[in-house]
Amino acid sequence: REHLPSLVFLPSALVGQTPDWENGAGWAHPLMSWQEARDLDGTLVRFGSHSRTHVDLTTLDPQALRDEVKGAKEELEAQLNRPVPEFAAPYGRINPGVLSEIKQTYDIAFGVRLALAKADSPLFDLPRIEMFYYQDEKIWRNFLMGQGRTYLTLRQSLRGVKSFASHLMRR
Repeated sequence: REHLPSLVFLPSALVGQTPDWENGAGWAHPLMSWQEARDLDGTLVRFGSHSRTHVDLTTLDPQALRDEVKGAKEELEAQLNRPVPEFAAPYGRINPGVLSEIKQTYDIAFGVRLALAKADSPLFDLPRIEMFYYQDEKIWRNFLMGQGRTYLTLRQSLRGVKSFASHLMRR
């Protein structure tokens, strides 16, 4: 586990601050500082963009959207002193306008679909494995050894149930 690379997404305008995430459920920890990010970047950790302020990009007018997407890239590249080709939309929320802005600015983007990326996965909405579900070392090790499909399928099913229940509650 000490040799496993990771990609962490930073909201550039919130670095070093204590964010108030949507549905944050008690999050009260500051994000790392720019110096901490620079110290980690290029080790087994790389940083990608997560917009400037972690806002739902689908709610923004075109100029504000451009500022969130392109502005974040510019800030991250200036602070990390390297190109930042990766992006993850806050909350995984995209629409055609957001997707267009992302494609104009980045080389690749990740969504929030809990799945394995495949050769035919969309380059600007790649699925990802969230480490939240793999905090138990045995479960993670099994997954890496190709024996974790059942657990992944279970997590996907539970996420679907949660999403469906949430949809019903909003009605």
